[in-house]
Amino acid sequence: MPTAFYMHAYLGLVYQFAVLIAIANAAFLAIYVYSDRLLYAGLFPWPLPTLVLLHLLIGSCEIYYSFFTPATRNVPIFGRKASLYSNTWVLSTLMSAILLLTYARAQLRPVFVRPIASGSATDSHQLEYSLENDAEANGDGDDESTPLARRADQKPAPLVESPEFNASWYSTLAFSWSNDILRRGTARQLDVTDLYRLDESDLPISGWRRYQRYRKPGRSLLTTMLMAFAPELIIQAVLSLTTSILQFSGPFFLQRILRSIEVLGGSNGQAGDTRGHNLPVEKSIRGAYLDAFGLLLFSLAAIVLTHQTQWVGRHIGFRLRGLLVAELSSKTLRRRGKGSWEDDKHADDAEKAAEDDVAPTAQAAADGKLMNLLTADFSHVCEVFIYLDRSYSLPFILVLGIWYMYLLLGVSALVGLSMITLYIPLSKILFKYLAKVEEKLTLLSDERVTVITELLQGIKAVKLFGWESRFLKMVDERHERQLKCTWKFLRAWMQINVAS
Repeated sequence: MPTAFYMHAYLGLVYQFAVLIAIANAAFLAIYVYSDRLLYAGLFPWPLPTLVLLHLLIGSCEIYYSFFTPATRNVPIFGRKASLYSNTWVLSTLMSAILLLTYARAQLRPVFVRPIASGSATDSHQLEYSLENDAEANGDGDDESTPLARRADQKPAPLVESPEFNASWYSTLAFSWSNDILRRGTARQLDVTDLYRLDESDLPISGWRRYQRYRKPGRSLLTTMLMAFAPELIIQAVLSLTTSILQFSGPFFLQRILRSIEVLGGSNGQAGDTRGHNLPVEKSIRGAYLDAFGLLLFSLAAIVLTHQTQWVGRHIGFRLRGLLVAELSSKTLRRRGKGSWEDDKHADDAEKAAEDDVAPTAQAAADGKLMNLLTADFSHVCEVFIYLDRSYSLPFILVLGIWYMYLLLGVSALVGLSMITLYIPLSKILFKYLAKVEEKLTLLSDERVTVITELLQGIKAVKLFGWESRFLKMVDERHERQLKCTWKFLRAWMQINVAS
C-alpha cells in the first residue's frame, strides 16, 4: 500500500510539473508571437529554458532506466500496450525537447541591431562616388578628396553591442551570432562602424585592473597572470577535460554496435544466436538503436565543446594581450626621457650636440624593441595561454587511451604501446630542432621590425639624402631571410607530423 501511494504521488508530481511547463511556455509563445517579437529571435526569461532542460535531462534518465536496462528490456515504450507511467514520461520528455528547440533562437535580452540597408556595398560605393564628384566640382583639389578629409566633419556612428553575450544557446554553440558581420565582410570591405562594441570584460583596462588586484612585490608575472585569469582558465580546463573524455565516445559506441551486430547475426548468420554472450535479442535491438543515437549525440558534443574550448582560449589571449599592452604603456609613460628640461638646463652646448648625435639611434632601438614586444613577443605569450589546456589534456588523453586499450585487448595492448617509447627520443630531437628554428625566426622578425621602425622615424633624413633604395634593400634582405626561415619552420612541423 505505501508503495502504490508513493507511486501515485510521484506520477502526480510529474503531471503537475509537465503541465506547468507546458502552460508557461504556451503562454509566453502566444504573447511574443502576438507582439511580433519572434521576428528578431524573440525574448524569453532564462529560468524557462533552464527548467525545460532540467526536465529533459530527468526524463531522458528515467526513460533509459525504464526501458533500456536488462530488467526492463521487454517493457513497451509508448502506445496502447504501454502503461500510463510510460506514456507520461515519453510525452513530457518529447514536449521538453520540442520546447528546447523552440528556445534555440530565443535571445536573453534585447539587442539593437544595425540596419542592413544602410550598410550595403552599393550604398557605400555610391556615397564615396558622390563625395568625390562634389570635391572635383568645388575645385578643392586632392586634399579634400582623401578619405580622411571626406570624413573629417562626419561623426562616426556608434558601435552596436556585440550579440555574443545575448545570444541563444544554439547561437552560442554554433557561433551563428557572427553571421551578420560575416555577411558584411563577404559583400564589401569592413569599416570601423561595422565592428561590434567590445564588452566591458574584454577592454584592456578591465584586465589591467584584475592584474593590479593580484600584483604583489616578489610575485612573478606568470603567477600574477594565472591568478588574474583563474576563472577563465578553470572553465577552459573543465571544457578541455570533458572534450578529452568525449573523444573516446566514438570507439566506445562503435564497440557496442559491433557487439550488437555480432549478437544479432550469430555464428551462422541466424538471428537469436548470442555466441555465448548470454544477451537477449530484444535488448540488443533496442540497445543498438540507442548506441547509434549516442554515437551521433556524443560526437556532436565533442565537436561543439572543442570549438568552445578554443573560443575560451582566444578570449583569454585577447584579454591577456590588452593587459600586457596596458602594462607596457604604463611603464613606458613612466620612463624618464633623455631630453628632459633638467638635462637641458644643466648641460652645455657641446654636450647637447653630442646627445643629439647619439640619442636618435638609442631612441630608435628602444622604440624598435617596443614594437617587437607589441607585435611578436606578446603574440607568443598569448599563444601559450590560448593553448595552455594542451599541457594537461594531452597527457590525460594518453593515460585514458592506454587504460581503454588495456581493457579491450588486455596485456597484448602493452606490446603495441611499447612503440611509443621509440618515438620519444625522435620527438625530442625534432622538437629541439624546431625550437632552434623558431628562435632564429623570432630574431629575424625583431631585426626586420627594428629596421622598419628606424626607417619610419628618420623618414625625413632618408628622403633628404636619397637613402630610400638602401633602406628598402635592407628591409627586403631581412624579409627574404625571414621567409626562408619560415619555410624551414613549416618543414620542421611537417617532419614532426610525419614522424608521429
